[in-house]
Amino acid sequence: MSDYSIKMYVLVNQSLDMTKGKAAAQIAHAVLKQFLDRMEKIDLLYMGEPATKYTLTIGGPIQRWLNERFTKVTLRVPTTDDIKTGIALAEASDVWVSEIRDDGRTQVDPNSLTVAAIGPFDTTDESHRELVAWLSGWKLY
Repeated sequence: MSDYSIKMYVLVNQSLDMTKGKAAAQIAHAVLKQFLDRMEKIDLLYMGEPATKYTLTIGGPIQRWLNERFTKVTLRVPTTDDIKTGIALAEASDVWVSEIRDDGRTQVDPNSLTVAAIGPFDTTDESHRELVAWLSGWKLY
C-alpha cells in the first residue's frame, strides 16, 4: 500500500526575487544536502590512492519516502524571517532541515538564505501538527 503522507518541503525565499533557474538550482542543492549532511564519511585507500566512502543509515518514514514517490512540496515563503520560523518549527519537531546560503556570485547577496528543505517526515504524525499547519499557510511555488 502506498503511503504518500511522507513528504519533504522546500521553502523558497521570495524576497530575493530569484529567477526560476536560480531557484531550481537552490532547490536541488537543498534536497541533496538533506542526505549528504547525514552521511558518514570514511577515508580509505582505493587501488593505492586516497578515496572516501560515504554511508547513510536510514529507516522509518525516510525509508518509506525513498521507497515511494519522493514527494516534495515546494512553497513560496515571503521573507528570510519566515523561513527561519519554519526551520525553528522543524527543528523543534526533530525533523531534518538543511539551509542553503548562496555564495553571492550571481543574483543574490553573499550568505543570503535562498531555500530551506524540511523533511522528509510523516505529515500525519501528531508530533508534527504545528509544523504541518505552518507549512499549509504558504502557496505552492
